[in-house]
Amino acid sequence: MRALAAQAVVLGHLHQILFINPITDNENSINLLIQNVISSLSSVSHEAVVVFFIISGYLVGGRVIKDSINQSFYFKPFLKNRITRLLIVLVPALFLTALFDYVSFNYADGMGVLNSRQHFYPQWWLAVNTFGLQAFITNLSFFQMILGFQFGTNLSLWSLSNEFWYYLLLPLLMGIIFSENNKKILFILLSSCILALFIFSSKEHDPYRPVYYFYNFIIWLLGAFAFFINTHQRLVFSSLILFLLGVLVKFSLNIDTIPSELLALIKSDLLIGIATIMMMSLLRFIPIKILKSRAFFFSGYSFSLYIIHLPLFFMMISLSQTLGKGLLYNPIGLGYFIFLWIMSNLLAWSFSLLTERQTKYLREKL
Repeated sequence: MRALAAQAVVLGHLHQILFINPITDNENSINLLIQNVISSLSSVSHEAVVVFFIISGYLVGGRVIKDSINQSFYFKPFLKNRITRLLIVLVPALFLTALFDYVSFNYADGMGVLNSRQHFYPQWWLAVNTFGLQAFITNLSFFQMILGFQFGTNLSLWSLSNEFWYYLLLPLLMGIIFSENNKKILFILLSSCILALFIFSSKEHDPYRPVYYFYNFIIWLLGAFAFFINTHQRLVFSSLILFLLGVLVKFSLNIDTIPSELLALIKSDLLIGIATIMMMSLLRFIPIKILKSRAFFFSGYSFSLYIIHLPLFFMMISLSQTLGKGLLYNPIGLGYFIFLWIMSNLLAWSFSLLTERQTKYLREKL
């Protein structure tokens, strides 16, 4: 699921910035077929990010809750594991983003691509100074979307801020529940600081960011809930709970202070999260070992793929007049689409050999 979700994000972003205002000849069956195929493959990029949050909550949050209940959670090794997992990819990815953007804006038509993709990179993007050292440090310390925005052209970096602060917040909340009185005060203060970061993350051009932080945390916690659906009895009981929760979200979730478009997105994401949990829970009871080796290979560089594909696409498009103008849904457009998709996977796999694959080595050194 993680491997497929990563590919879905890449295909969605590639579609959005490669095909701008394409003209489709409805009388040409081949071009119409190409349009339908590309649009179908690229239609669930946002939903894939929701799947990432569910998987993260499942793999990380569930274990935190279990170990906290068993009084066997230790913050130091947990923090070491989480930070190494993120930084071993993020640090070189930020430098690679800076390199790709430097080429795009100094040796290619990066500005023209930026101006022609305002449905993806908004008009105000240059004004908020996402290309400087301050933005670099903000993203390095996971304060993007709180104190600033994503670095350079790498819009995918927004979700890393959510991940990092969720990694910290859940153990602190568990500490409030299961720790002794003296530590409770410390955990309450630290949790309050993180919640304050979420609350005050609202800013110009991004006024509803606090809503995104809080409802995605709920989705992340749903993933942690899925960790405990490990018996047939729990599967039946949880299915009933999730069904009732889905009905409640679908028909009863109405908040007047949130715009209708954002509220619709929240409902959709929560329902996708519930459906993902059900799929994950069912897969635990279905023998799919035949897929294991392939799944491990493609998911093994999924983080690298997610974090470097956008600046790569931007640079490749800015270097080509043909790509810069946007492509049509025809065999040529399909060829470029497949070529750039394969290029992103090859680069991400190569990148992962130096980053993700070295996580265990870095942890041993620390």
